[in-house]
Amino acid sequence: MRLRVLSAANGDALGRLLRRGVDLVAFDLELPPAVLAEGVAALDQYRDVPMLGLGNADENWDRLLWGSPLKDQIAVPFEAAVLRQHLDQLLERGDFLHGAELVGQSPLMRQLRERILIVAPTPVSSILLTGESGAGKDLVAEALHRYSSRRECPFRPLNCGAIPDNLLENELFGHEKGAFT
Repeated sequence: MRLRVLSAANGDALGRLLRRGVDLVAFDLELPPAVLAEGVAALDQYRDVPMLGLGNADENWDRLLWGSPLKDQIAVPFEAAVLRQHLDQLLERGDFLHGAELVGQSPLMRQLRERILIVAPTPVSSILLTGESGAGKDLVAEALHRYSSRRECPFRPLNCGAIPDNLLENELFGHEKGAFT
């Protein structure tokens, strides 16, 4: 991966770079909170640009980027391989947000892709996807898995519509001993 690095001294300069087009913005987390806030404010119109914090994050960084689908942070010191891994993941998530997998640019599709990237890394154990046949629930499930911390584990989708009601109820809620005899 070859990157061209540009620097911006303030939010105005960052805004000019964003208008020209950048693939990722990295922030030095040692900057004063007001300077970080100015930089993040410049990114308000560019929610599809990944942001990487370099340094030790604090509540200010988390608060500034709350709800952003494309943020990450690396504590210092870090190795080049770790930086490369974080950059690859952020750029991949940026491609996903642009519609590389779930096709469509309507506001609802953009919102769906953002929510997938926000929900996927959380430690929830199960998610119920509902919708009409052919709506793409399987694609959403695969994307949730791909961007979760469990991405290295096997993915096993379950079509609840193919399971008889009484068996599904038993699997989801359990049964009392002797209920089937």
